[in-house]
Amino acid sequence: MNRKGFTLIELLIVIAIIGILSSLAIVSLSSARDKAKDAQIKSDLSQFRTYMTITYSNGEFDNATPGLDQSTNEFSLVSPALSHPDSSMDYAIVIGPDENGTANRRWAAYAPLLDPAGEYFCADSAGTAFQTNTLPTAESPVCPIPTSTP
Repeated sequence: MNRKGFTLIELLIVIAIIGILSSLAIVSLSSARDKAKDAQIKSDLSQFRTYMTITYSNGEFDNATPGLDQSTNEFSLVSPALSHPDSSMDYAIVIGPDENGTANRRWAAYAPLLDPAGEYFCADSAGTAFQTNTLPTAESPVCPIPTSTP
């Protein structure tokens, strides 16, 4: 007897293989999506640094508004207004004194990254921008050097 077609076992094996391959693709796409959002964060903070340099060319940030509320601080003034790609997270800006104690002479802006979790990208008035695992403060508004290598 000459049979044509596939048996039920053969079809189930093919469906299982396709399912395994598609689950691997979905996992890698999720990682790629997080990396794309991280690239957007880095680009946004670089754009923000340019905005701050042009807007406050005299080096005094008395009129700048620090904090997380992006509807009222400097992030909302950048065109287009910057907002973190993950709606559960925020960009933040801290403003504080320079090395001589002169008030509102330095700033640092940062945002949490999605991959790896627990890391931040920071840009500051000194022109530095890098990934770090510690945050700037109003007492020291510069991007802190990472305490461990990413």
